[in-house]
Amino acid sequence: MTGIRTRGKGKGRGDRDRPDGLPAGAGAAREQLLSLADPSDPHVAAFVERAKELVETRFPHLDKGVLQAEDAESLLDSFCGLPGPVQTWAVQEMLDRDTAKAIAFLECLLDRGAELPEEALDAAGLRPGDNVARFLCRWHGLSKSKAFQKKLRKILHKRKVQGLEVIEPDRTETAEAVWKPPPVEAPQGLISFPDGSGSRLVWVMMRHLALRRTLAIGALIQDTAGLKEVSIQDLSKKESERYRRAILEDTHLLVAEADPAYCAFRIEEAFRRGEPSDAKQKEAYLRFRPLLTELTAGTEPVHPASTIGCGQDEGEERLEAEDPLGRGVELPAGGLLKDWLLERERILPLADRYEEIRESRIILHPFQLQERISGFFREAARECFSDPAVRRLWKTRLEDAAWVLHGKGQENEARKLCLAARHLSDPQGDPSRSPLLLHLVRKSLDAVMAEKKASAERAPSLIVKPGVGGR
Repeated sequence: MTGIRTRGKGKGRGDRDRPDGLPAGAGAAREQLLSLADPSDPHVAAFVERAKELVETRFPHLDKGVLQAEDAESLLDSFCGLPGPVQTWAVQEMLDRDTAKAIAFLECLLDRGAELPEEALDAAGLRPGDNVARFLCRWHGLSKSKAFQKKLRKILHKRKVQGLEVIEPDRTETAEAVWKPPPVEAPQGLISFPDGSGSRLVWVMMRHLALRRTLAIGALIQDTAGLKEVSIQDLSKKESERYRRAILEDTHLLVAEADPAYCAFRIEEAFRRGEPSDAKQKEAYLRFRPLLTELTAGTEPVHPASTIGCGQDEGEERLEAEDPLGRGVELPAGGLLKDWLLERERILPLADRYEEIRESRIILHPFQLQERISGFFREAARECFSDPAVRRLWKTRLEDAAWVLHGKGQENEARKLCLAARHLSDPQGDPSRSPLLLHLVRKSLDAVMAEKKASAERAPSLIVKPGVGGR
C-alpha cells in the first residue's frame, strides 16, 4: 500500500487533469518550456542559469515568501528580467518545492504590478489551499485581459469540480475560501479483521460523477501508532469493481463491507493520532482529506456493529456463565485471535503476583489455590482495563472484528465479540464478567510467564551439577 496512482492509460485519458490537484504532465511541461529557447544561444543560457540560481539558492531562504527590504528589489528584478518561458519554469519549480512560499512570492509580484506569465496559471491553478484560491481571485481582478479572465474562470470551475477551495471572482480577495465537495455517487467502505497488534486495513471508495472516475483511498491504521500507510488510486468503473472484488475475495485477508462514514472517520482518527512517516503519502492524504471529513461531518458515526443482536437476556446470561479463568470461551475458528495479547507493559506488573500465587506454599488445598487464582484473574481484568483510553481501544478492536465476522456470516462468533465490547463500552462496566476478556488476560499472562521461564533457562547458572562437564 505504498503506491499513489493518479493517472492511468486508456482511451480518452491523455489530456485528463490529474485528480491530485497537479496539472497533467508537469515534468514534460518543464522540458518543453526550456526547449522554447535556444540553449546554444549564450544570452538564453545566461537567463536559464539565472533562473536556476534564483530557484535553488535564493528562493529556499525566503521566510514564507516574505522578502526583506534589501533583498526584495534585486530578487524581483531578477525574476522580472527573465523571458516568459523561463519565468514559467521557475514558477513551477518554486511551487513543487514549497507551494505556500511560492504563492506568497507571486503575491509580492502582483503587489509590485508585475505581469505574471499566463502559463503560470496552469502550474498554480489546481493546487489545493485557500491561499491559492485568494491568489487566483486577486489575479483575476488585476488582469485587464478578458481572454485571460475567461481562462482563469475555467480553472476555477475545475477547482469546484475537484472539490478544491474557490473564491468567486466577483468577491473580495479577503473573503474566506469556500470548499465545495465534488459530486459523488454513494461511497463504499471496507474494513479488515484486526491483527494482534491492532492493525487493520480500511478503504473508502467514491465515484466522481463529473470525471466519471473512482477514487479509492486505502489506509493501514494501527491502534496506537495511527495512520501508518495510505494509498490513493484513481480507477475507472471497471477497474474499481475489479479492485473491490479482489479485496473481498483475498484469501489472506478477512474483509467485509462497512459504513463508508465510519471507515472515513477511522482513517481520519488514525491520522490525528499519528501521521504517515512517508512525506509523499502524507501530502497525498492531506490533498484528499476534505473528502473524508465531509463524509463524517466532523462527528463520530455509530459503529456498524451496534446493529448486531447480542442476546440481551437469556443469550447473554448463557454466554456470560461463570468462567473465572476464561477457559470455556469458544473462540472464532481459524485462529483469528491467536496473536491477540494485552499490552506487555500492563501485564508485566501482574506477572510477579501471578507467579507468587502459583508458587505459594501457604495454601495447601488445590481448591483454595483455584479460588485464589480465580480472584486474581478477576482483579487483573479490572486493572488491565481501568484506563478509559485502553477500554476504548479494545472496545473498537472488538467491534471491528465482530463486524467483519458478521459480514462473513459467522454470527455466533460476532455476538461473542460484541458482548465483550459491551462490557468495555460502559465506564462502570465490569470486564471480569466477560469470559473472552478473562481469556485474553490469562493468555497474555501465560505468554509473559513462558517468556520469563525461557529467559531464565538461557541465563548462565553458577550451580555446578554433578556429572556435567566432568568424568
